[in-house]
Formats: sequence, structure tokens, C-alpha cells
Amino acid sequence: MPNNDNQAGVRSAGIFLAGPGTFTVLVALWVGWAQPAFPHPSQAQSLTLAAVLPVLALATLGIWLAGRANMTAEPFRRGGLARGIGIGLIAGLLTGGILLALDRFSQFSAYAAGQLGVASLHVSFPASLLVYGAGAILVESIYRLIPLGLLYFLFAHVILKDRHATLVFWILAVLVSAIEPASQSSVLEAGRPLFAVLVALIFLVNLGEAALLRRCGWPAPIALRLALYGIWHVAGGLIFA
Repeated sequence: MPNNDNQAGVRSAGIFLAGPGTFTVLVALWVGWAQPAFPHPSQAQSLTLAAVLPVLALATLGIWLAGRANMTAEPFRRGGLARGIGIGLIAGLLTGGILLALDRFSQFSAYAAGQLGVASLHVSFPASLLVYGAGAILVESIYRLIPLGLLYFLFAHVILKDRHATLVFWILAVLVSAIEPASQSSVLEAGRPLFAVLVALIFLVNLGEAALLRRCGWPAPIALRLALYGIWHVAGGLIFA
């Protein structure tokens, strides 16, 4: 359950910045130097320093505000970190396997690649290890750490003075969890029922990550996304290649 304070929030934000944040900056520097091949230019643009630094700064702010507002559990309490990361990794591996199985029958990735005019959705191995590692951190920052941290602090803590905090969190979690599947909704134009299942699965994954964020802190949803991308993008890229 959420149990945080200002000092814990500062510590948690600092660890995010020193760990995942620094890793993401280093990957962005490596991408600028090595210039690995990306299936689509937008993927390369999202890993420039100009794109990465504001996201990481806002995510750090979101983590700190979430701590001040008591939105999340203290992630570095005794036993909590290992438990949260373990749950996240298992859930991510399972979800990645489900996505691969659904893609086998729906040909979702081939259709989406055709819509974008590219040969594949996946960056080639071994560059994929770094790219999708940093990508998982950025995605969780954009879809969870920033909007939930800032909006919860504003509505639940500042405006409502911590009244109805649980209700506010879940309303925001549902709304924020719809962002990623909404961006994928164009695949429904193909009229294949399994495509609708994929979009629903993406929503449920996002909602599950919000639940993990609240109960276990930010490392848990990042672990889930890392495992998911490891199966879907890294292993999937090798399979589809």
C-alpha cells in the first residue's frame, strides 16, 4: 500500500535519475555516435538527447511528487524492491509470450510494418538490447511516471487534500492506461478480431503497470516493460528476422 514521505520521494527520484535515467542518457549518446539502423525515423528521433532529457527530468519530478502525495509505496523498503521487480518481470515475460502467440495468428506486426512502409517493427539485434532497454524506461516515463505523478499530486493532494485519493488514482490510471492502446487503434481498420484483442491486451498491461506502480513503486512497472520488450522486440525481432 502507498506509504511514502518527502524524504523517501527525494531518495526514490534520485535513484531513478542515477540508475535508469543515466542508462537512458548513455544509450542516447551511443545512438548518436553509432547510428544503428532504425525501422522508422521516429524511433531514432525519440532517442536523441534533446528528446530524452526533458522526459527524464519530468519523470524524476513525477516520482518525487508521487512520493510527496503518498501515491505509491516506498519501493526501496526491505523486501519490497525484489518483490516488485520479480512480479514485474514475470508479468512482462508472460505478456510478451502472449503477444508473440497472438501475432503468430493475427500477423499484427506484418500489417503494422506495412502501414508504416517498413520491413520490420524491430531494431536488429544486438542494438535492440540497448535501444529497447532505454525505450522501456522512456515509455514508462511518458505513459505512467509523468502523467500519474503530476496529475495525482495536483488533483488528489493539492485540490482534494488527500480526500478520495484511491478513487482519484484509479480514475487517472484508467485514463492514462488508454493512451497507448489509443495510439494503436488504427490496426482495427483491418477488421480482424484478434487485432481488437491485442488493443485490449495493451490496455490491460498499462492498467496492470499502474497497479504495480501504486503498490510497489516505479521499479516494478519498468521491470515489466523491460521483460515485455525483451520478449516482443528483442526475441521477437530475432524470430521474425
